[in-house]
This record gives sequence, C-alpha cells and structure tokens, in this order.
Amino acid sequence: MQKALFIAIGVHKAQGMPVLDGVLKGIDDLTNWAQKSEYDVIKIDDAQKKVDIDRIRDCLLPLEDGERSPTILLDRPRVVVYFCGHGLHAPQDQYWILSAGLNQPEERISAVGFRDTLATYGPKQIAFISDACRSALVVTGQGRSVINSYEADVGYPQKDIFFSSRDGTASFAIPAKNNQPAYCVFSETLYKALKEPDGDNLDEMYLENGRKVVTSQSLANYLENHVPDMALGAGKTQAPQCDSGFRPLINVYTEFIDGTESVPRDLTSLPNINQTAFINYSTRLSQSQQPKRAHYSRSEWRAPFVEEVQNFIRSSVTSPFYGQLGPVLVVSDKWPILLGKHAYESSNGWMRPNPFPKISMWQWFFEPNGFFKTDNSNVVIANVGELYAPIPLFNDLWCAVVFKENSEQHDDYKTLGGVDILAWGEQYDDRYPSNERILRGELHATEALKGLSDGTLNSSDIKLFTQNLRISKHADPMLGIVSAYLYNGIGDIDNIRRMCYYYHHYNQDVPFDIAMLAGVQFKRNIKKDCFTITVPEVREKPENHRVKDEPRFTWKYTPSVTVNVAGVTPILRVGWQHIQNSKHRIHRQCWDLVDHMTEAPISTFIGLDAGKSLIKAFKEF
Repeated sequence: MQKALFIAIGVHKAQGMPVLDGVLKGIDDLTNWAQKSEYDVIKIDDAQKKVDIDRIRDCLLPLEDGERSPTILLDRPRVVVYFCGHGLHAPQDQYWILSAGLNQPEERISAVGFRDTLATYGPKQIAFISDACRSALVVTGQGRSVINSYEADVGYPQKDIFFSSRDGTASFAIPAKNNQPAYCVFSETLYKALKEPDGDNLDEMYLENGRKVVTSQSLANYLENHVPDMALGAGKTQAPQCDSGFRPLINVYTEFIDGTESVPRDLTSLPNINQTAFINYSTRLSQSQQPKRAHYSRSEWRAPFVEEVQNFIRSSVTSPFYGQLGPVLVVSDKWPILLGKHAYESSNGWMRPNPFPKISMWQWFFEPNGFFKTDNSNVVIANVGELYAPIPLFNDLWCAVVFKENSEQHDDYKTLGGVDILAWGEQYDDRYPSNERILRGELHATEALKGLSDGTLNSSDIKLFTQNLRISKHADPMLGIVSAYLYNGIGDIDNIRRMCYYYHHYNQDVPFDIAMLAGVQFKRNIKKDCFTITVPEVREKPENHRVKDEPRFTWKYTPSVTVNVAGVTPILRVGWQHIQNSKHRIHRQCWDLVDHMTEAPISTFIGLDAGKSLIKAFKEF
C-alpha cells in the first residue's frame, strides 16, 4: 500500500482580487508538516507560476503515452487536500478561486465536486481542509471537479471536512507587522495544533491510555475553539465549520512522542483502545454542539408555512374531492405550489380542489402527463416567470414548492431566486402521529433543507436525523435526501444504500439524489423512460461498531434490490457536481445549462432559452 498523500494548493494572487500575503506561509508550513509526517506531498502554489485547472490535473493525473495515469491517486490509505486562498459560498458547497480570478467558472474548483471525484480513486479516507472565505456572492456558473471520475469498482472513504469559516462569512489573512510574517488565521491555528501539544489539541480518550494524539475529533474541537480567539486577537470575527468524519480508530493526524510529532506509517493499524467506548465517546463530542446547530437551522417563517400546508391537507380530508383528488397543483405569488398526479389528468388539464389555500394569482407550466412516468412517480417542470425547476412527484404524496424571486441583477438578468422550499407529504391521517410530532418542534423537511444549505447542520447531526427524521423519509422524501447528503459527508455509503432498499421495500421510487449518492450505475429503463439502479446488499454492522441506542435500520442487513429512480437530474443544486462527468446524454445536455442555474438550494434554471432547452432535453430522453 502506498503512503498517505497530502495535496496543497495555494493561490495568493488571483486576478482582480486582493493579494493574500499569508497564503504562501500556510502552504509552506503545512507541507513541511506533511513531509515530516511521512506523507507523499504534492505542492501547487503561485509563488513562481500561476495555478490553473490544467496544472493541478497534470500533477494529479500525469500524462503517460497520451493517457492520464491514475497511479498517483490510487491505493492511498488517506488523501488530505489543503487549499489556501480566495473562496466563496455556493449552496452546500464552496468554490476555490484560482489565478484566473473570480469571474472564470472554468477556473474555479468545487470543493464538493473535487472531493467526491477523488473518492472514486479508492482512498480509505479523504480530508478536505479549506482556508478560504465562504462569502455569498452572485457568480455565473459553477465550479469544476478538476479530474474525471475513476472508472472502476472502488470503496467509499471516510471524510473529514474542515472549513475555515461558516457559510456566508469571511476568513482572514493578517498582514506582516512588527517583523512578524503575514499569516492566515485558520492555517496558523491548524499548524499550531499539528506541530506541538498544548493540551487542548489532544484527544482525551488517548490520553487515558498515556498517548498524546491529535485525532480528527480533537482537531475539529481545537479549531472551533481557537480560531475565533486568534481572529479576535487580530480584531476580526471568524468561526470555522469542522465536520469530523474519520471514525475510530483510524483517526490519528499526529502523535507526539518525546516532544516530536509522528504519524503511524500504517494507517490501518489499530491502537489498543476499547473500540465501543471510543465510538460512544466520539459521539458525545460530536453531539455537544447539536442543539445550537439545530436552533440555527430554523427560520421565522418556514414552520408557519408548513403548518398552513398541513392544515390545508387536513381540511381536504373532508372535501368532496377526497379519495379522487389526491395531491393538487397550486402556483401563486404568496402560497406554495402543491403538485400531484390528479392535477393534470382531468380533461382540461386542471382539477381545482375545494377548499384550497388563499391565492391571488395562478401560473403554471407542465407537460400533460409529466416526464419519466413510472407507476409511482413522474417529473413536472414548474415555472414561475423565467424560473424553471424540474420537480419529482410521488403518486401517493402531495408536494409543496415555494419560488422565491429576487430583484438583484447580474449580467442583465436575475441570477438569484428559484425554488427556496420543496417538501412532500401524505394526506393527513390520524394513523400518522409523526406529522404532528414534527410540527410540534422537531426538524421537518423545510428546516432540514435550510440547515443543510446554510451549513448549520452537518454529519454530526446524523443521529438526530436517523432517530427523528429519516424514519419519516417515506412521507417526505426530502428528509431522506438531506440525510443522504449528510451520510455522504462522512463517507457512510452503507446507510445511503440501506435507504434505497427501504424505498423499494415500501414500493416507492428512490429520489434521484439518493440514488446518485449510492454510488451505483444508472441504467435506462426504455419501457418506462426512467432510470433504474441495482443496489448491492449491505452487511449488518458489527455490534461493537454501533453507537449506543442506534436505530436498527441504521445497522441491519439489507439485500440487493433493483428499483426505479424518481427524476433524472439532481433535486438539490449541490448534486450537479456529481453528474458533471456522467456519460448519459441527458446529463450532458443539462450540464450545458449549469451557467443558467440560480443560487436557490433546489435546482432552478433561469431564462426562457434555458427553460426551452431543459424541456427539450427532457422530451428527448
């Protein structure tokens, strides 16, 4: 097995942006640490030469006889990617700015796309460490994944994600002063944590066994505690977001022995620690900030909105249409869209519910019978003004959608706005008290989506989802979608595949995003004009690997199944990075439209021409 790999990318001079003098120091410090810690190191910075996508690709996948060789990336126990430079927020993602500057989408890196493409080369673990701003800014297009996916059957790695700031906020570089070199606050704190023990950076569980170790979890805690202090010392406000996904017991970054640091050469070796106790200890650490994150995921208006929708659905039970109406379609400037199959099966293409929500304007666009129709789902293209969103419908669920329009202009057209909320649900029934329980204060789908989009929820909140929300994913598939992205954040492919099995078990189509994150091949079902996937069996999780009180459905064995997919494109905007290199024609056609995507969390395209192209691609599938 090869050694662990450390990839450092630093850009201190991006076209048209302020020079960041501390970047090169951060790159030098961290690559020196990695070399001493026995990593193979790839260092790419702009000290002598500009940094662009081609240069990074040539370093990672060098040409051999005219073909890209994957040798450098394959068979790594761990890959650590460290970026230092300018960045900006993207929904559930971050874009890294290379030397060409902010306005060149072909020269921006999607952190999520790059991370998940690297995962296809089969490392056991991936760490993404980003010292860059996550400020919100309207830009055209998305970022790039740098490299193509590796076409082979490989495993899925555990993932550490350490961002220097939270969504929508800045990271800071401190200029040289009083004979002290310039430095970046986050990188300086990170280097200090890895360089020497100071008590706070050491993992308590290892200390109980007489070892001074910096682990994934203790490093996350250290950064979250010390970066704000260092920033305040420089008169700045900065708080990192650290999502530790390396699971015990292979979670060591540095071990201090006699005042010097070292990393075990064999990252697969297990330290002599009680594994069950360690897992439960790590779980307690990760949950310590959970109530705070759950609080920040909430909003002032989403809960009343969902209650209003539920009241409407509840009142529909007494409607003369109940039993034949099913879900309905309502588009307005004030109230949600409620989508469903019966809305377009009447002779005039519209069946009006009674009673229905207060409305002031009607607008809609959809194909008479939807696209990609199976026995359980299809897709409509909802349209308000110049905004177009492909929305999957489930035959036994209502669907609520809210378009948010924004007056800000960029390049002569609106780039913000789009579908801000998407949720599905059952007709209200007393047999399903979980609906009421969610309304009384637990996170529901609209809040979960906000938390995922804003970065206030992370994979540490998976237990919250598995116990309170994932079980309701059949009533509202958005709960399953959000859970899948959180599982993907730590590389837990098994639970994504378990979810696919349960959708099949309950005779529902798997939402596209969940099927995509399951890491299996999409196959075209010609008869039904949809995608199908075959999900392999998932073994039962050993008892000593389970978290205390973990629900049975998160660890039990599930057999292999073949199931239809609801939709053919990602429901969430962040998912588009995963289909960038897809060989399916419809994905190539839709990828050509990514520069017309808005910043909304739900995939929304803007512009009449983009809408026509989207509809054409769907019709030609």
